[in-house]
Amino acid sequence: MPISFHAQGAFPVQALSVNVKGLGALPPFLQAPELGRLCELASAASFGLRDQTLLDKAVRDTSEIKASSITLSGWDAVWPDIEVSVQQAMGLQGVPLQAHLHNALVYGPGQFFKMHQDTEKMPGMVLTLVLVWPCAHLGGHLVLHQGDDVHRFQSEHLHTDQIQWCAFYADCHHEVRPVQQGHRVVLTFNVVLRPDSTQTKTAHSPALQAALQQHFQPQDGASSKQRLVVFLDHEYSQKGLSWGLLKGHDRTHAQALRSAADALGLRVYLALAEIHEMWTANLSDVDYRRPHKRQAEPERDELIEHSTTLDHWVDTNHVVQKIGHLQVRDHDIVSLRETDEDDLVNSEYEGYMGNYGETLDYWYRRAAVVLWPQSSELLQQFDLDADKALQALVALAGQSEQAAKVLSTVQAVKARLLRFQSENPQRFTDQCLIAASLSDPQLALELLETASPWVFVAGHAGGLAVLVKAHGQKFCDELLSRWLQKHDLESQVKRVLSEWAYSYGGTTLREHLLGQTELIPAMMQAGLDLSWIERFAQARCQLWQQLESQWITLTPQARDTAWPWRSQFAAELIRIGLLLPSTPLAADVVRQLNEGLGSHSLVVLSPLLIELDKVAHAVAGWSTLRERVKQALDLSLAKALPEQGDWSMVVPVMRCQCADCRQVMTFLKNHDSANVLLAMAEARRKHILEEFGQSGLGLTMEVLRQGSPHKLRISKPANLREKAAQQRVQHELWRAALG
Repeated sequence: MPISFHAQGAFPVQALSVNVKGLGALPPFLQAPELGRLCELASAASFGLRDQTLLDKAVRDTSEIKASSITLSGWDAVWPDIEVSVQQAMGLQGVPLQAHLHNALVYGPGQFFKMHQDTEKMPGMVLTLVLVWPCAHLGGHLVLHQGDDVHRFQSEHLHTDQIQWCAFYADCHHEVRPVQQGHRVVLTFNVVLRPDSTQTKTAHSPALQAALQQHFQPQDGASSKQRLVVFLDHEYSQKGLSWGLLKGHDRTHAQALRSAADALGLRVYLALAEIHEMWTANLSDVDYRRPHKRQAEPERDELIEHSTTLDHWVDTNHVVQKIGHLQVRDHDIVSLRETDEDDLVNSEYEGYMGNYGETLDYWYRRAAVVLWPQSSELLQQFDLDADKALQALVALAGQSEQAAKVLSTVQAVKARLLRFQSENPQRFTDQCLIAASLSDPQLALELLETASPWVFVAGHAGGLAVLVKAHGQKFCDELLSRWLQKHDLESQVKRVLSEWAYSYGGTTLREHLLGQTELIPAMMQAGLDLSWIERFAQARCQLWQQLESQWITLTPQARDTAWPWRSQFAAELIRIGLLLPSTPLAADVVRQLNEGLGSHSLVVLSPLLIELDKVAHAVAGWSTLRERVKQALDLSLAKALPEQGDWSMVVPVMRCQCADCRQVMTFLKNHDSANVLLAMAEARRKHILEEFGQSGLGLTMEVLRQGSPHKLRISKPANLREKAAQQRVQHELWRAALG
């Protein structure tokens, strides 16, 4: 017998007695005056929309009487026959059901209820049952929609001695057409799974078991599929998603899959799938001359992207599991019907969005049976909770008898492992532990080669030591070569300069590059090869040297802001050079400093000299650098403080030397002028504002919209003498410290 999404029948009106508070027993055929009294007792019926309860006669125009005002007699004798009919017609054989009265509804002439779905009003609700009480009426048909199937339940009559009933799955879209004449009076029931019911197991077919086995086996050298997602036909909410509450064919299909999965040792769950589609919008019906008067809603045109994400997992023990969000690919999914408008839960139109233009987004909800081999549990975990999966893989890596499983898992999830960032020392160590357990050195190299050595801190040393012990020094030499090739000096220099030129949130490369005085000793303590450490440190020195030639490309303000970091970087390099005396590292840094700072006077090196003088005095070129800094300080202190009315300023090296910028610099060095007025076209004014607005000189610049072209007024700060005095005090302190 084919399974339907509805059932219907009739029984004698004398079998059921209905008493309404304030009216008494309904007559076997309802008419005036009892009908008029019933209408007086009824009130306007509301309806649910997501989490809201609304009252809108444009959607639902009918009256209701609450169940609390109704008493039934004879229902216990009537219900068993209806239950059997429903079970047979709707594929619920052996599933005990209970019907709970919800309300009575009265539809008068012209009244209706537009297309809708019933909400799950009770736990375990699977069906809605409607009883039509004998009362003369025409129209008022109940129309049920399930996918492409439509059923019309017609109860209209002029006289009858039977109560007609219709049951349908609660997720069906349905409507009550307008009553043409008379009154349609119905009783509605929420039909739920009986609490004491247990789910019966369904025998699976050998063909289904063989198909599942073939699905999860590798084919023609390809890797085995990790999961199978079978969409169900009916709709389910989170509360309604349960093995015992599945409807129609969903119940038999799910039970057969579950039985076959048990035989094959597969994990099986119920889950809810959110399907998201983004389409370009077709606006052919829009009048662009009057875009505010859109003639029609935009229509979907081309699919841009789509995704399917599983959540809300229910295991075979009916327990909701917090497994997480799992994004699945199309080739993992099987569906006996297309996802359509019945599954739509939300849509959104978005105006112009850069590359995408105007878009339409749709979100659909489907329920699914999800299966995967128990042996692939760890692979599933990488898609669900990568951190947890990584820890599980690390634990396996520590068990020599699990080496084969670790190797096969890494081969399957290598792309996911490569996404782990090397900034986190613990994650890097975890990856090193996994790589160390691999019998394939080439795979181990591939697993680690995306790590960036520029972000290493002391905590990374332990992971490196594990690699040396497992794969040897040549392996680590090759790994360092790959790191430096993949993360070359030029790209790192650009990144650091960009971080100083713009504001960055979070941890940045410039922050990672400091802390070398802890990193190098940690590497030495971990027993890493000294030549490897020296090569690593030399790469840091080369980065610093290349940076020194590029600072001039930044604005003076950015250079001033970066100077403390720049100085600390140099000081750390000198200190690690002293820890590695066989390298010229410390001498190279000192030589670079002696050759000049390009954008700063040697005076700014005074704090570095004072800090390192006792430990670095024997480094080649140190004494020369020390004397040059002292001379620079002496020259600065020899200059008298500017007199009152002296407006000359010390101008930093500017990155632009165009005629306009040189004109401004000449003004800044002028002793007599506090401000200047420059007539310039807009493009030239903008250039001056960009160059000198970020110079750190404290200039005030404003555009005077007078004449043509407009004028740019530049004013020097009023406290030049006070600043010079403060600087002089600082220089005196530095000079005294250097002796």
